[in-house]
Amino acid sequence: MTEIVEHILSHREPDSKIFDHDGVESFFCDFPLGLKEWPMAAFSPEISVSYSQAYIEEGKFGFTNALNLSAKFKTKNSQYLISEKITYDGNIEIELNSVVREGQKTRQKENFIYEFIQKHYQLLKNLVNKTEVMPSDAYIKIHAHSGELEGVKTRGGYVWATYGFDFANPGELHVTRKAFQKYAKEHGLEILAKDLELFKYPCHFSAFRANQKVDGQDIGKAFMMQYEWQGVLYATMKKNSELFKYAWLYHKQGKSIAENGLSKSFRTMMKKYNQEQKQFNWLKKVFKAKKAFRR
Repeated sequence: MTEIVEHILSHREPDSKIFDHDGVESFFCDFPLGLKEWPMAAFSPEISVSYSQAYIEEGKFGFTNALNLSAKFKTKNSQYLISEKITYDGNIEIELNSVVREGQKTRQKENFIYEFIQKHYQLLKNLVNKTEVMPSDAYIKIHAHSGELEGVKTRGGYVWATYGFDFANPGELHVTRKAFQKYAKEHGLEILAKDLELFKYPCHFSAFRANQKVDGQDIGKAFMMQYEWQGVLYATMKKNSELFKYAWLYHKQGKSIAENGLSKSFRTMMKKYNQEQKQFNWLKKVFKAKKAFRR
């Protein structure tokens, strides 16, 4: 029995309903990593973990098996209910099915989810380094849902964009560009087609701001909080990429500083839209003043 299997079994919740001892052990029989590299283990002394589900799901035609896990992480101020599915068979696919935070909001910021995602990212990197898995075949999948899901209010369209996830495919990016252009126009902002081409990642949409606000929020954030998309994070993501830098700065330094992690071309474009809007507002004030003076 591997130390990961021992960890899962020893941290099983007393009232856990679905547990597959033999299946879990079989899944990890050829797994090349140890408990220190296991992302579902507690990665801080202030965090505890307990598993409510651990079972094997047979894939189509019986060729691949996936490990389904549900766990509860308790931190100092909150608890997180997380459900994910891991497929390891020539490639490694981690599908985050559900992440729910419980507990009262506090002023003390927790970076639990950011660290949780980073542990999974490192798992992908380690597997690529220690096995023959190709970097393009090692990834995390998410559905960034916004709205209401099973009675729970969600804003995943915005939130997951801050964790380094890319769009799942070029089609997802194309649809998002069109949807954002339409949304911006409905709120008084015309975005040129050539400028829309600079929006390449989810973080670009979430970070975008102009003088126009929507319900007190920056227009990009407001759009993403009501939008949903399919996302992916690959082992190929570089630490000098916009995706990685924006996520790190956002969760370590804050949203305004995180803009520095975006490309210069995108920041220049965004600045231009802010300046144009300011100039437009100034011209409106001048026009109104002249009109009032003539009276």
